[in-house]
Formats: sequence, C-alpha cells, structure tokens
Amino acid sequence: MHYDFLMIGWELDYSRNGVMIDREKFKIKEIKIKKENFALRYAKTFLKILNALIRYRTKIVYIPAFNQVNSPFIILASKIFRKKLIIDILVSEYDTIVEDRKLARPNSFKAKKAYFLDKICLKYADQLICDTELHKEYFVKKFQCDSNKISVISVGAEEHFDYIENNNKSQEFRVIFYGGFSPLHGIDIILKAAAYLKNNSSIKFTLVGSGQTKNEMLKLAQELELSNVTFIDRVDYRDLPSFLSDFDVGLGIFGETDKAQRVVPNKVYQVAACKLPVITRDTPGIKEVFTHNKDSLLIPSGDQQAYELAKAIQTLQDNPDLKNNIEKNGYRLMKTDYSVKNIRKQFSYLVK
Repeated sequence: MHYDFLMIGWELDYSRNGVMIDREKFKIKEIKIKKENFALRYAKTFLKILNALIRYRTKIVYIPAFNQVNSPFIILASKIFRKKLIIDILVSEYDTIVEDRKLARPNSFKAKKAYFLDKICLKYADQLICDTELHKEYFVKKFQCDSNKISVISVGAEEHFDYIENNNKSQEFRVIFYGGFSPLHGIDIILKAAAYLKNNSSIKFTLVGSGQTKNEMLKLAQELELSNVTFIDRVDYRDLPSFLSDFDVGLGIFGETDKAQRVVPNKVYQVAACKLPVITRDTPGIKEVFTHNKDSLLIPSGDQQAYELAKAIQTLQDNPDLKNNIEKNGYRLMKTDYSVKNIRKQFSYLVK
C-alpha cells in the first residue's frame, strides 16, 4: 500500500499538525511512539520504523515538532531506506531547556544531549520547517545549518478556532490568558498588570494552565492581594473557542527570554481567529505577523511592561471603536494571510 508520507513520533495530534497537514488530502501512515523507558522506547522506535519502511510504500518520512529526542533512529532508518526526510524543528530542544527555561547549565550533559539532538535533525534532514524568519536565523547561526533547507511556515490556528457570537456576555471587561506557565509567557507581568488595575472593579483576569512557574505565580498573586484574578487548571482544547467567546481581550506572551523574541505562539493566532483583540509583547517575531494599533496592541519590554499592559487593557475598555477595529483586523488577517488553507498549501509544496 502506498502512502504520501510516514508520520513518526509522539504528539501527532498537536495543533501545529492539525493546521499544517490536510489529512483528507494526504494518505498518511502514522507511527505513534509512546512515552516510556528510554532504552525500550528507542528499541521499539527503530523496529517500528524498519517495519513500516518495509511494509508501506512511501518516498517521505516526516518527523513532527517536539520529537528531537526520538529522531536518531528515525533518521538512521530513513537514510538506510533512502527516504526523503522532512523534520519540523519548530522548537529547539537546546533553546527550550537551556536558554529559555534554565533547566540545565550550558556545559551539562543534559544541555549537550539537547544540542546533539537538534544538531543531527538540522544536519540530516532533507527539508526543515520552522515558524518564523527569526527562528530560521537562530538555527543557521547556532547550529551552522544550511539555510536553503529551512522553510518558514507559520503556526496559525486550527479551523475550529473561529468567532462565536455570545449574546450573554458578562458586563465585566474580561481578560484571558491560557497556556503553559513558563518563563516564556511572563505571567508575572500579567499579575503585576492586574495589580495596577485592582481599583477598576469591572476588569477581571482569568489565567488557564499549569507548568513550571505555576506555584510561584500563585504565591505572587497572594502577595499582590489580587481579588481580580481567577486561576483555572485547564479547559478542554476543543471547547476553547466557546470558552474564549466569554472574554473581551486575549493575552499573548510577555517573557524576557531570547526565545520570546523569536516566536509567535499558537495562542496568539487562536485568540485573533476567535475575533478577540490581542495584546502581547512587542518583539521582532510578533511583528513578522502583527501590527501595533492595527490588528493587535504590542507592549514594549522593560521595567514598565506591566504598567504598559495595564494601560493597554484600560485603553481597550475605554475605546470600544479601537477594540472593534483591532479585533476585526486581527480576525481578517487569520482568515486570509494565515488561514489554514494558505498554511496547508505551503506544507503541501514540501511533500510533493
């Protein structure tokens, strides 16, 4: 049986793949890897890929995002069988562990392992995918990768992220953040902005998610005596568009890390696609897609970032026409330049 490509790894249902890959157009054989014991996983992975390459006819092997740790044997098997290898290098393992989350020192074994995994993906892939031009520059400079192999395909938002009219919205002005609690997101900035707005009883914040900095942020909220902030552990992913329809403003990221400078997070695309005005940090990466005061409000970095975020939220509450224009323009942008159709067209070109 012939397949357009084999898709091998874990997190195959991650939103990036849902946006980029048209499963109705392509005939795809998915080879799922379980998160289990390191040695057992590697042995099973190698046997699975060998079996798949023998059993299924295809010219292409695709490794999706977040699978650098699974890549060595997938790369080896693909090269043995002379298959075209496409890797989505969306997030650098080294960058995430060492430079962004500070979970390992640069010269530690963990850091060297992460660097090696990134390096072999970038070296041996026939075609690479990343999400911004700045990420492409990072990979070229950090790992001496051939820039001609890297295609930039934006993250975008899945089709179920769309505007849902809500005629029963609260009279409060509601602000939403959702995502992992990590240094990248700068949730401390959101909480400090909430502190500036404590005296405005009509503005309420909801923060959805968990992760590395969650306990620290809960403690900070207590220290700041924030009665205007609600924490929720999770919302079902399929329910997010309906959930977002209850809010007036969506927040992006405010972290000061180098990685924060390069990314355009999926939550920013998703919020805009649901026709909420986006407020996020002003970075070179964000400005590859969004324009301040047109389809977003971009907050300058620095010591006054929390104050500037609070001021932007207050501005949108006080200026319904500005809010309306930003959300309309952001929505239009997601349905034209960054539509699922356009993003899938770019991916389709790579797997011809």
